[in-house]
Amino acid sequence: MTVADFAANHRLKTRVDDDNTTIIPGRHGQIYEYDDQLLGVIYSNPRDKAANRWLTAKRECEAAGMTLQQFGDREGSLSFNPENRAQAKLAIRVAAVKFKRIMSEKQREVARRGLAAANLRVREPQVEQYILPGTGDA
Repeated sequence: MTVADFAANHRLKTRVDDDNTTIIPGRHGQIYEYDDQLLGVIYSNPRDKAANRWLTAKRECEAAGMTLQQFGDREGSLSFNPENRAQAKLAIRVAAVKFKRIMSEKQREVARRGLAAANLRVREPQVEQYILPGTGDA
């Protein structure tokens, strides 16, 4: 399964990284294609001053059957099977990936009306008049 397939199955946004690979970005890391059958998740939170969050995430991931690939003080990476729902859900949570918003028909219609109303309110350019000093003319 590719990253694009995984993202489509789980309503996630993808992005092309600097090295032209497709990733799923998150607030605390990213999900990427590890090899042909596995995906990988990177945990890296530079604002995290303690290692507790990473150690807790690592322990939960290993208990779910994910394989540790890199282990650092406050960051690391694990590989997981994207077909395994528990591992996929945990990888999404560890990387803190946001889901795509799905709008209802009612929300979509309200948004369309608001956009149409905004497009109708075309403002005329404001022309300011300047009075030249000493002439009294505009």
